[in-house]
Amino acid sequence: MARTFFQDFTRDNGLPITVEYAVDGSYSSTTYSPMHGADGGDFPEFSIIKAWPRTPTSEWLAGVSLRLMSGNNRTPFGWKVAAALRYPVDLLARAYERWLANLTDAERERMEAWIAEHYVDEPDDSDYL
Repeated sequence: MARTFFQDFTRDNGLPITVEYAVDGSYSSTTYSPMHGADGGDFPEFSIIKAWPRTPTSEWLAGVSLRLMSGNNRTPFGWKVAAALRYPVDLLARAYERWLANLTDAERERMEAWIAEHYVDEPDDSDYL
């Protein structure tokens, strides 16, 4: 299973965004044997999963959605109102994200190349359990 990480970038139009990216595999050292020649030297694959804007509006929409999900809605009526309001707020937030953070192919390639250059391969935490 691929591990995911987050990184802040700026789009070509100047909009600040955060991307979630997956790292599948890890760097392996190149080994050499007289019988089989060079082996290994593999590197991980990087892919951007999702991007969302870091604007005041997007942060406000995320905050409203979170408050509706976990707010002080202790009565059954309060839960129904919160659930009814949360759905359109989430739809609006997702549409806003898609509109502002839909990456072009060039931006995606630029960001994935930057991630590949600056990625530090760390051991998987499950190795220590």
